[in-house]
Amino acid sequence: MSSYNNILDKLNQFSRKYYTKILIKGGLLFLAFGVLYFLLILGIEYVLWLNSEGRFILLLLFLAVEAFLIYYYIAIPIFYILKFKKGISNKEASLLIGKHFGEVGDKLYNLLDLAEDNDRSELLLASIQQRSDNLTMVPFTRAVNFKDSYKYLKYATIPVLLILVLWISGNMDSFFGSYERVINYDTAYEPPAPFVFRLISGDLQVLEDSSFTVQVATEGKVKPTDVYIVVNGKEILLQKANGFYEYTFSAPLLTTEFFFKANEVSSRVYELKSLKTPSIQLFEITLDYPSYTKMPPDILKSTGNATFPEGTKVSWKLEGLNTEEIVLISKDTTITLNNYQNVFSLSKTIYNEFYYALATSNRNVANYEKLDYHFRVVKDAYPSINAKMVADSINPNMVYFIGEASDDYEIRSIKLICYADNNVEDRQTISLGTPNANYNQFYYTFPTGLNLEEGRTYSYYFEAVDNDAIHNGKTSKTQLFTTAILDSNELNNKELEAQQAIIKGIDNTLEEFKKQEESLKEINREQKEKNSLNFNDQMQVKDFLKKQQDQEQ
Repeated sequence: MSSYNNILDKLNQFSRKYYTKILIKGGLLFLAFGVLYFLLILGIEYVLWLNSEGRFILLLLFLAVEAFLIYYYIAIPIFYILKFKKGISNKEASLLIGKHFGEVGDKLYNLLDLAEDNDRSELLLASIQQRSDNLTMVPFTRAVNFKDSYKYLKYATIPVLLILVLWISGNMDSFFGSYERVINYDTAYEPPAPFVFRLISGDLQVLEDSSFTVQVATEGKVKPTDVYIVVNGKEILLQKANGFYEYTFSAPLLTTEFFFKANEVSSRVYELKSLKTPSIQLFEITLDYPSYTKMPPDILKSTGNATFPEGTKVSWKLEGLNTEEIVLISKDTTITLNNYQNVFSLSKTIYNEFYYALATSNRNVANYEKLDYHFRVVKDAYPSINAKMVADSINPNMVYFIGEASDDYEIRSIKLICYADNNVEDRQTISLGTPNANYNQFYYTFPTGLNLEEGRTYSYYFEAVDNDAIHNGKTSKTQLFTTAILDSNELNNKELEAQQAIIKGIDNTLEEFKKQEESLKEINREQKEKNSLNFNDQMQVKDFLKKQQDQEQ
């Protein structure tokens, strides 16, 4: 019975090919009738410009007819192929095959009839096997010729020719434009006018604080004399410029609907959409000065410019309206401010002069409001220090100093640094105080507090250190002082030299006294000889008295 089962498989293949042929035929007829009916519906709307109810009826007719054509020509053959629906029987298929193949004739039909006999004797089974073997080599599927279906292709060319005619005539777009009116049956459409409005201004989305000029032109056989724009029910005459009609919406803009009107012809309604722009409503910066300055924090409002000491921590706080992002833009970086419930914040320590800008953004515009600011940084000044030296005339090894130090904030310490000229690395340091004030006057007697050796020369200077925590304290120095430490013999020699100088000075003073006595005698003698003193005499007396006072000093 394997040969008979093979015959049944070949009959199933024949049935599938048979209905595939019908599907091809149905597809071509659906293409022809469906497109023709589609063009018919569009033609009715193209010519008549029906109202909403009429277009709704056209849409229903179109959907109903197209659904029927799809079901009849496409769905039914597919159902037969997929066995969803019972098609021709094996005997009906055997008759079609017998007509195509002359050598088969009724043999296949008789085989199927014989196989239906319930009396399955060995003789009957042998007969079925033999007949099946004789029909095994016959290609049943060749009884189906697809060329018979392709002859319906001529019907599909009809709508193609009609579309070609529309394209050549130039009415392609306007004809198929009626499709949109049928689909959107509940939308009101205006019938063709002797002219149409063409909006030149493309994008109707505009930032709210910008003005916007809308431009429109007319196209058609008729040129209207005046064109109006209708905004909020008010007609406004458009100005003509460069072949266009113009109207400018002034800022601030609101979302507005408008349309154009001329000679009783109106355009469709347009919408000018106002886009919200980001803006800053509250702006303040907090200046936290370095702790060593002992200055309380400052809050500046409505400005981003400031002058402050080096190392100040600046904290920005901004509240935005319609703002999604604020960035700080400097010379070499861009920083996004933190956003929490529409409050934007950022902190940054500033050490040098700082130019920056704040830019706001939202979904409509990026970096819209860009505001430039400048921080001027005041560098911490170096401390100043100077000292005056007064030598002891009696003891050359002792020197007196009076000095002063100052700073723009505080002097942290004042020191004396001393070293022997032949051993610079071995330095002695003495603290002269920690003023913690911006001005200090100090006194020092050299060599108090120092461990010095006789017979050596020492150099020393005074040093002031300020409280600049950023630079770990800046230092300034006085000029370099030098003192040679004398031994006891050298001190004795110095004392003798001083005594000799004093004695010499006394001798000179005595000589001067003698001269003054002689001058006094001469003046007395002249006064006795004269009855009165003239001007020169009086001046001589005054000069004598002055010299006498100088000698007493």
